[in-house]
Amino acid sequence: MDCSIPELKKLVDGMGFTDFCSINAGNLNNRLIHALVERWWPSTHTFHFPCGELGFTPLDFAMLMGISFERGRELPYDERYSKLEEAEKMFPGIISSDMRYGNVTLSYLKKCQEPLNNHNYDSKMDIVYAQAFIAYMIGNLFFSNGVTSFRSGYLTALTDYDILGAPGFDWGTPIMAVCIGGLMKSQF
Repeated sequence: MDCSIPELKKLVDGMGFTDFCSINAGNLNNRLIHALVERWWPSTHTFHFPCGELGFTPLDFAMLMGISFERGRELPYDERYSKLEEAEKMFPGIISSDMRYGNVTLSYLKKCQEPLNNHNYDSKMDIVYAQAFIAYMIGNLFFSNGVTSFRSGYLTALTDYDILGAPGFDWGTPIMAVCIGGLMKSQF
C-alpha cells in the first residue's frame, strides 16, 4: 500500500495491521521457511531441532508477525457476502466473473487497488481501497485457500463501521490457526 496516502494508511492501521505492514518483504528467506516446515512434528505441534524441541506460542507469533491475540472482538464470518448483490455493496463495479464459487477473486481485489498506484482517486473511495487492500492481504497472505480467491464471509469484518476505527478484531487467533493447519497439511 502506498504509505504516502495518509488517510488510507490510517484506515489500514486502525484495523490492527500497523506492525505487520511495516515488515520488509525483502527479509523473507524461502530456504529457512522450507527448513522449518521440514522440522515440524504434527504429533507434538513443535519444531524439532538438533538442540531440542521448540514450541510456537501465541506470544512468539505476535512478536514475529506484529498481530496480537485476544485484543479485540472475535473475527466475524457471514456467508451472505458470497452473493454478488452483497459484495456489490462493498465493492461497486464487481461483476459475476470477479467471483468464483461465492468468493471474491484476488485478481479483482488487486485491480481494485490500481487507482492507488496512479494517485488518481476520489477521497470518497478511500474506504473501498482500504477494504480491497485488507481483503487482498488477508486472502493472499493469511487465509489463502490454495486458489486465487478470498473467502467472502470475511468481508463482514470490513464493513464501513468496522474499518472507520471501531475496536479491532482478534486477527491473531484465526491467522495462527490457519498457519498451524497449513503446517499440519504439509506433513505426509
